[in-house]
Amino acid sequence: NSFIDQFEDESGIASKTNVNIASEKATTGDKSSLTISNQAGTPAHRTDKAKFGSSSLGLDYQNFIKVDGGASGRFDFLGNDFTIDFWFNPDAFAPWGSIWNLTAQEIGTSQSNYVDILGSGDTSDQYYARIEDPNVTNQVSAAGYRVAAPTNTWWHGVVQRYGTKFQFFKDGTRVFDHTMGSGSMTGLRYLYWGYGHNAVANGGDGAWDDIRIST
Repeated sequence: NSFIDQFEDESGIASKTNVNIASEKATTGDKSSLTISNQAGTPAHRTDKAKFGSSSLGLDYQNFIKVDGGASGRFDFLGNDFTIDFWFNPDAFAPWGSIWNLTAQEIGTSQSNYVDILGSGDTSDQYYARIEDPNVTNQVSAAGYRVAAPTNTWWHGVVQRYGTKFQFFKDGTRVFDHTMGSGSMTGLRYLYWGYGHNAVANGGDGAWDDIRIST
């Protein structure tokens, strides 16, 4: 036997842990040590592209979002598994343009510790995932990591650590895995969406939806 109770808000729920419920949607309530801001321009909803509902998040290198996890290591995955997934619909291919970048240093300084997905500079409409960290085996040039992502098309991306593997999935298919070892990932403080890796002019250009980071 089973029973399903539909909660449209938080009334009627006896107890919950770090979850907010509103308009039938459940979201994490754990926002400790997070500061969300835009570094330039005005990120905004756009209604011409929407994966879910009637709008999506429109970003480019002049209109992007920065999330500061704080010095307490809010984004430190340590040796644990993690998953970062999202929906992206590119307006135009941006060589070396990052869809997102999780890094130890603020962009504009030398990058030496990061996880990101960005456009391949020498192959049109090709994106790949990278990891560089002093405590794991870096993946910056492994073969077979590129995935085709034509413009004006929604695609789902997943980057994850699974045990000793660093994996990249596109639309549910694993594109590659890279042996990164069992090292502890620390110092990851800044999360950028729609902003380039190490250069102002390099940024993703398009629409984002349903961004999620989980451990």
